[in-house]
Amino acid sequence: MKNPGIRLFAGIVIILASSASAHAQKLPGLIPFRDKQGLFGYCDSMKKIIIPCRFDRAELFDGDSALVEWENKQGHIFKNGKMGKVDSNFVPPPPPAWPFTWIPMTVMFPTYVVETESSPKLIPVRAKSGLYGYMNRKSDTAIACRYKTADYYAEGLAFVTEGDSVSGFIDEQGKWALRFSQAEVSSASAFKHGLAEFASSRGRGIMTKKGTWIIPPIFDLAPVVIGPDCILAGNSDARFFCNGKGIPVEPKFYSEVSSLSSGRILVQDAQSRLYGYTDAKGKLVIPCIYAEAVGFSMNAAPACMSGMGWGLIDLQGRKILPFEYNQVFFAGQEYSLFVIQRDERYGYFNARTKKMDIPLTWQDASVFDERGWASVMDTSTNSYGMINRSGEKQIDFLYDEQIIFSGDSLAIISRENRFGLINRAGKEVVKPEYSELNSFNSFGLAWAQNWDGYYGCINNKGDTIIAFKFNTIYNFDEAGMAKVETGDGAYYIDRKGNEYFEPVEE
Repeated sequence: MKNPGIRLFAGIVIILASSASAHAQKLPGLIPFRDKQGLFGYCDSMKKIIIPCRFDRAELFDGDSALVEWENKQGHIFKNGKMGKVDSNFVPPPPPAWPFTWIPMTVMFPTYVVETESSPKLIPVRAKSGLYGYMNRKSDTAIACRYKTADYYAEGLAFVTEGDSVSGFIDEQGKWALRFSQAEVSSASAFKHGLAEFASSRGRGIMTKKGTWIIPPIFDLAPVVIGPDCILAGNSDARFFCNGKGIPVEPKFYSEVSSLSSGRILVQDAQSRLYGYTDAKGKLVIPCIYAEAVGFSMNAAPACMSGMGWGLIDLQGRKILPFEYNQVFFAGQEYSLFVIQRDERYGYFNARTKKMDIPLTWQDASVFDERGWASVMDTSTNSYGMINRSGEKQIDFLYDEQIIFSGDSLAIISRENRFGLINRAGKEVVKPEYSELNSFNSFGLAWAQNWDGYYGCINNKGDTIIAFKFNTIYNFDEAGMAKVETGDGAYYIDRKGNEYFEPVEE
C-alpha cells in the first residue's frame, strides 16, 4: 500500500549521523593527509606528519588499523606505521555513481558497549589478539579472552565459538552449558523464554537449555520464538505455529507471517493467499478473507476485501470503517487516528470513537509527529503546511513538499525546488536557497549544495561553517572527520573545516 506519510524530499540525501555527543568527541589521533604529490599518509591534529605519505588511498583508522592502497596493493596499516596482511591482487573498485557514499563505521571493543534492555552483567570484549572474552560492569575481566566469537548474554547464557571446531553456550562463570562441534551447530540465537534457535548441518530448529530439540533441525528458515507458548516453524512457503512443547497449534500453513502487535499476528494463507490474523498463540481468530491487510495498531487494522476498497477492523474482525477507501494507514503511535483517502481527498478517522476527527478536505496528508502535528496539502494552493490534531493550522501553506520535524529540531522546507529550514514557530531560519539540503548531524552541521553545484556545510542559523567548494562529499564519522573531493582530488576535513592536504604541484 502506498503510504504518502513517509516520503523523502526529491533530490535530498539524508546522511546518517553518529549518536555520539559532539561535545564528548575529539579528533582522531591519526588523520589521513594528502601531500603535494597527491599521496596519502597520516598526521596528527596539528598536521604534523606521523606516517609518511606514500599511499594512493588512505582511510580513517577503525580501531587500531586503517585501510590503505598503493601500487594496486591493499592492506591495513597500524598506528605504529607497520603493515598487516597485504593483498597483492587487489583491483581498485570503480568510483561511486552518486557523490554521497555511506562509509560503514565500526567502533572496536572494549571502547564501545551496547546497552540492552536486559542490562547483562557481563559484556563481550575483544583483546589485541582478536579473541573475545567478557568483562563486568566495573570493566574487570570476568571471563578470559579465548573465544573466536562471543555474543551477549541472555537468560544467563551466551553463545560462543572456540577455535574452528567448538561452539555452544557458556554460563556466567564461563562453564559450558551446551557444547557442540561447529560442524553440528554453527550458530544460535539468544535464549528467549528458555528456547533458542540453532543452525545445524541438517537445518534449523529450536532447542531448550537442557539440549532437547523442541523443533527438530529440518527447516530451511529459522524458527522464531514469539512467546513462551508460541513458536513459528516451517519452510519459506509453508510456515506453521507450535506451542512451547513443539506441538502444532492447528493444521494451517502460512506463506507470510508478521510480528505480534496488539495481541494479533497478521498471516497469509499458503493456499488462498488471503490474509487473516492469529492470536498470540498462533490460533487463527480472524479468518483469511482479505486481499490485503496490515498489522494492528491501537487495536485496529487496515484491511482490503477483494474487489472493494480499504477499511478498518477491530481485534475480533468486526468492521469499524467501511471498505470503500483508496488508502487507510496508521497516523501515529500516540493516537488512535488513521489517515484515510477517498478519491483525491485525505482526512483522519478516530478508530476509538469511530468518528472523523478531521474531514476529507486535504489533497495529501502525513502521519502525526510526536508533537501531534501533521503535514497536509491545501486544495486551493496545492502547497503543504502543518496542522495539529484538531485540524488547526500550525505552519502556513507555502511549501512544495511535506514538512517533517523530529522533536523540536528544524525541518527541511522546499519552495520552487529550493531548500531551506523552518522551526516550529513557522520562522524560516534558513531561507529556501539551496539546490540540496540534508538533515543536521550530531555536530550541528548540515551539508548543502548551492546553485553553482558546490557543497558546503551550514549550522542551524544558516551560517556557512564549511565553504561551498566541494564536488563530492561524504558523511562525517563519529570523530568529526569527513572525506571530500574537489577538482584537485580527494582529502579529509574536520568538523571545523580544517583541511588535511597540500595543493598538488603542477
